[in-house]
This record gives sequence, C-alpha cells and structure tokens, in this order.
Amino acid sequence: MNAPADLSPAARELTAARRAVALALGPVKKLEALQAGARSLAIPVRHGFIERQVVIDGLHEQAENCGLRDDPGDEAVAIAIQTGLEAFDADGGTIDDGASAEVAEILPLITVAPTSWSGPVPDQQWIAHHRIPRGDVTLFAGDGDAGKTLAMLQLNANVARGALDWLGAVIDAGPTLFVSGEEPEVEIRRRLARIATAENFALSDLSRLHLHFPPPDAPAMAVRAPDGGLKRTPFFHQLVATIADIRPVLLTVDSVAAFYGGEQNQRSHVRTFVGFFKRLAQSFDMAVVLIDHPSLSGIVNKTGRGGNMDWSNSVRSRLYLTRDLDGSDDTDLRELKVMKANYSARGAVTRLRWSDGRFIVEGGDNPLERAAGDDKAEAVFIRLLLERNTQGRHVSSKKGPGYAPKVLAEMPNAEGFTPKALTAAMERLFVAGRLLDAEYGPPSKRRSQLIVRPSPSNRLPTE
Repeated sequence: MNAPADLSPAARELTAARRAVALALGPVKKLEALQAGARSLAIPVRHGFIERQVVIDGLHEQAENCGLRDDPGDEAVAIAIQTGLEAFDADGGTIDDGASAEVAEILPLITVAPTSWSGPVPDQQWIAHHRIPRGDVTLFAGDGDAGKTLAMLQLNANVARGALDWLGAVIDAGPTLFVSGEEPEVEIRRRLARIATAENFALSDLSRLHLHFPPPDAPAMAVRAPDGGLKRTPFFHQLVATIADIRPVLLTVDSVAAFYGGEQNQRSHVRTFVGFFKRLAQSFDMAVVLIDHPSLSGIVNKTGRGGNMDWSNSVRSRLYLTRDLDGSDDTDLRELKVMKANYSARGAVTRLRWSDGRFIVEGGDNPLERAAGDDKAEAVFIRLLLERNTQGRHVSSKKGPGYAPKVLAEMPNAEGFTPKALTAAMERLFVAGRLLDAEYGPPSKRRSQLIVRPSPSNRLPTE
C-alpha cells in the first residue's frame, strides 16, 4: 500500500498508519497499531497539516477492513483513535495521565513474550555511529572556545548533504534543524561558508539544513511553573510545529544555557527538560543534540559534566570536546570523547585538528578524499542493487551464490569497483541503516534478498 508521490506529507503518514494496521498480527496488535498510527498524526492534525476528521475516517475505515469493529469492537476502536490523537498536549508534549478508567478497562496493557519475537534483533539506529543515537537525546559539552558549535555545524551540514561521514563516524542523511541561541546568523553563515570551501561543496547543497535564530531576548523553551514544576513555553510549541513540518532526522539546540529556564540544581527540572526532548526524539524518530557548557569542576576533572549530575544521568549519550591534551601547546588540537554511551562502548577518543575553518581527524588519511570515495562506492552499490531488484534478480548479503558485492562488481556499470570495495560499502550502508535483508518466496521455501531499506526519516517526507 504505497502512497502516491503527489500526496501531502501528512496524507502519506495516514497511508503508512493504515498499512501498519494491516500488517499487524492479531486483534490486539492491530488495535495497538491503530492507536500508534493516530498518535503519529496527532501533531500534524494539531498544526493543520491534515483535517482531524480525515484521519478519524481513514483509520475507522481501515479498522473495519481489518475486522476490528467486530473484535474487539467499535468502542475499543473509537477509544484507540481518540487517545492516539490526543497524545500531545497544547505545548507539544505527551500527555502522561490522559488515559481514563474507561480506556484502561477496554485497552489492557500490551505485554510481549520473547517467544513472539521473530527475525533478527533490530539494530540501534544512529545519526553518528556509536556517538549520537536516533530516537534519543545526546548531551554535547565542551570547554569554552573548544569548537562545540563548529563541530555540530559540520555534523548538520554533512547529514543534510548526505556526506555519510562526520569526524570519522558513519552518519545518516536527511533534513536537519539547528536552533542557534549562541551565535547570530551572520557568524553561522561565515562558519558554514568556511566549512563548504574546505570540504569542496557549495552552500546551495545545504537545502535540507534549516537554521533558526531567535532574537537575543527570546524566551526559554521551558520555564518554572506556578506549581513549582517545569512547563513548556509557546517557543517550544513553535519548535514542535516546525519539526512536524520539516521532519528532521537531527535537531541541534545551541545551547542549554540559552533555552533552559528551570533551576539548574533542581533534579526534577533537569529531568523534565531532557524528557521534553526525549519525547520529541521518540515521536519523530530523530536524534536530538543539546549543546552544553561544563561546570568549572567538569573542566578541571576532565569529565565535561555540568553542575548537576542529572544532566548526564538523564541522557543516553554524552560527548565532550576538549582542547586540554595533557599540556600540549598545539592550540589547533582537540579531543572528542565519548563520556557516556548506553548503546556502545564508552571511552572512545578521536583526536581532531582545526584546519581551514573546520575540524578534521588528526593523523588519518585525507578525510575529503576518503569520504568522496566512500560516497561514490555506496552510491554505486545502491544503484546496482536497485537495478537488480527491479529486474527480479535478487542478491544476498551472505557469502555464497548470489553474494551481492561479487555479483554487483561483475555488472557492466560497476564503474571499476571491486568486490572488496563493494563489501566495505555494503557494511557501511548496513551500519547506516540503509540496507535490509528481506524474505521472499512461498512459505515452504523462504529465501533472503538484499533490499534498500526505506529511511525512517522519510516517513513524512517534505520533498
């Protein structure tokens, strides 16, 4: 059930939601998918990208097609759709206590037994492999004038233009949103121009990089509430509407100091603030990077932590950029350290050098030439794989007859890439979440084929 290309982004999202209901197994899973589909459309409905009644009618129709109006019944269907659409409050945050007793009676908790799992364990998805996970929040701290903003501009530019590499890490590609509360537009323009010149691309290649520059007196994104808690501001509400429109794979907020209006040392405020962004990250399947300044103690003990430990405890990933390299007098050297990594090994250190207005990996090969070669190999691999699959001549990621790198290298338009080069390209594409092993054929003789995975960032495309 593929959506026609001329449908609006929100209409495509509705089509995807209907498809998810159709593919779910059993009434309970289908009802869960129905509610999740309504939830995915809650913000587009709230901000006028699609009419609420259109969503309700479309989901009700699919529920009837799938037999849900008979089991578990019309009332359960209506409540699932209603609670999904009301999953976000007026400020764009999820409602934690909106389920009524009536809903609880009709929709029991969904439990899963490991015996119901099939297929390979889903890989963790990344924006920057082993550094910045998708669907979660990363805290990026750094000493004053170490280059935090510059490093994040490089990441945003490379993700937006599909460069697939950021300071030695494989990255995903897609739209990005950079909210600058530290630097004015003219300074960001200068920095991006220097990066573009050094990396040999044009600013016109950054059509998917979206920048926002609040005025100097702009309000925080969250402030202290009358009851002592933390509440989202209209500015945060505008941010959610922008994300719903752009659908970025990466949101960068520069910085915590500019947009946090809570008490620095109050644990509940810190955790709530990070929680607001976690909900956004999960709801839109994007990575969120919050740029932060470490406390004096964090600089002295080289941990990069802020004054409140809950900043570190509340995030899944934390990076630290420092210029203090054990007394080195080389002012152009930096170290990028993985200080916390729930999804990978912590402690990884990448030594960087400031060069021609951007950072490069110190001691490595020419990153521009390497990235360009990698990009070319991956583009050729994708093109050849799509060509084979369109012809119905399937290949596999597993060694043996039909091994993709070997078969693709023998094709006339392989542009000279060897099986070894295409094997490396295939591995990078798997890491980036671009490829998928899918099964085909009759139930009695299932086979595996390698396909191009539809990007999660394209669930609600804007192009």
